[in-house]
Formats: sequence, structure tokens, C-alpha cells
Amino acid sequence: MLNTINESLQGFKFYKNWKPDLSNVAVSDDLNLAEIANQVSTWLDRLEWTPGAEDPQKDEILLEALHVIYGS
Repeated sequence: MLNTINESLQGFKFYKNWKPDLSNVAVSDDLNLAEIANQVSTWLDRLEWTPGAEDPQKDEILLEALHVIYGS
């Protein structure tokens, strides 16, 4: 995965020559979990809701949902 990222970003320089940190990246080949995650993402995209200043943003909600779906 790191090789693919480095190849894709070949024309760019990393800040202080830091490399991408993939220590928190997780993968799964469970198609059922992937389908659930896709449905949740689609549902959030279609949700007609504008969060207030104190409310979590849609991307924060999705991240938490992914933690629940995939565990972490």
C-alpha cells in the first residue's frame, strides 16, 4: 500500500520528508461489512441535515460508524 501511495505522489514532496503514516490503516475482505459501510455512507450523504456548531459533522459520524462496523 505504501508503495502505491508513494508512486501516486511521486511529483510531490512530503513536509520535512515525512512519509505517510499507515499505522492506523486497517483492511478487511468481508464483503458484508463493506456493504454495510457503503449503505451507511450513502445514507449519510443523502441525509438532509445541517449540523450545528456543537454537533458532529457527517464525516465524523461516518468515521465513528466505521469503527462500530469494523471494530477498532
